[in-house]
Amino acid sequence: MVAAILSLDFDISQEATTFWEQAILPPLVSLMQSAGYSITDQEHYVGFINQFVVPSLGPRPKNAKTPTGTKIPHFDSFCNDDFTPAEISWNIAANKSTIRVGFEPIGIFAGTAKDPFNQIEPGVAISRLLRQHDRNSSTEVQLWELLKTHFHVASNNEVASRMAPGDHKTSNTISFDLQGKWPSPKLYFYATPISLLTDTSTDDIITTAVTQLPLNLEPSFRYVRLFLENEQHNHNSPRLELLSVDAVCPTDARIKLYMRTKDTSFDRVKEIYTLKGALNGPEIDAGLNLIRLFYLHVLGISAPGDNLPCCKHLTAGIGFNMEIMHNRPVPIPKVYIPIRHYGGTDLRIAQSLSNFFRACGLQQAADNYLDALRNAFQNQDFSDTIGRQTYAALSYNNNGPYVTIYYNLMTFSTGKERDEEGRLVGPAVRKPHHYFYSQL
Repeated sequence: MVAAILSLDFDISQEATTFWEQAILPPLVSLMQSAGYSITDQEHYVGFINQFVVPSLGPRPKNAKTPTGTKIPHFDSFCNDDFTPAEISWNIAANKSTIRVGFEPIGIFAGTAKDPFNQIEPGVAISRLLRQHDRNSSTEVQLWELLKTHFHVASNNEVASRMAPGDHKTSNTISFDLQGKWPSPKLYFYATPISLLTDTSTDDIITTAVTQLPLNLEPSFRYVRLFLENEQHNHNSPRLELLSVDAVCPTDARIKLYMRTKDTSFDRVKEIYTLKGALNGPEIDAGLNLIRLFYLHVLGISAPGDNLPCCKHLTAGIGFNMEIMHNRPVPIPKVYIPIRHYGGTDLRIAQSLSNFFRACGLQQAADNYLDALRNAFQNQDFSDTIGRQTYAALSYNNNGPYVTIYYNLMTFSTGKERDEEGRLVGPAVRKPHHYFYSQL
């Protein structure tokens, strides 16, 4: 139980607190201002992040003994390509903008033999939240407790021996949409470690977890399951990698199933977004048109059969989530495009996003986006960096287009890094520092 690990909570040092506050709060406040938050709300959410996120970002990073003094992460978080354990995102819609903070709670023992997959601190962070929330909070952790039994790894040594140095070791991440008095967390579960332990595909791990939840998910999950079964013999078939749930009453929780494909053409994206035509209707058609506009204005691709430039990074390709829910008849799709791999420099991405916002009717975002980005990250010359803007998520609902842009705080990157061939790739050049697993 969550309560059983309260004794593992520890006070983060003032040095670490100051470091992470300086890393996350200035861009957070700036983006909240750009999104239209009142001064009162800004102050409230700064306090919330200080209380529930900053204490779980881990020790202050150390500087490497190199001429550049590059900082070294305490644990190689899968949150970002440079292992920064937190990100900010901006949800932009026609009627409302919302800021979200996502993070991987980093424990003091993360990456060591005691906690190689960083499974301790996420529970500590949730316990801290439960202790402070009042009785009117909607936060519940029943799904957290159930899903831990499917995703958390007990036999750490056995799994460690099977992992390649490039495999990520993240078990959980958490995010908060900054709305309401007490934002309820969204909890993410990564399937790779338990998949290696049990020699079971991540598809099967996530499918088993979904089908054993005490909810009626079959009507909407059936669409996803049948699609994946029909894709089994496709060598580039999308694979389920990740599951997320809202930490609320289970019957009210959105459950999102994340998958990724290395196929990047619009035609292939259309196939997966619609689950090969099983999902249809006006909102699906509008969502596809939104993606088509993004391909044209941001990625520079007009031919539906053309793939994006080849990228071999672990996070390359196109991501999707299928949102299911108790008693929901069909899933709701969303697409995630890693713009840091395909969009050029941060300046080019920002300018292209402005054009895209204008094309899909988000005029205020079109007019203000570039200035908002510059205000949030004032010390960056966006013309020669890559990696500040990481993903664009696209979906469409009855309120119109819904676009989310994700930002890397770039604690461990300047954005100016180049690969072995001299190409500007930013944080993507970083390699894991923790090879604990190969040393067991």
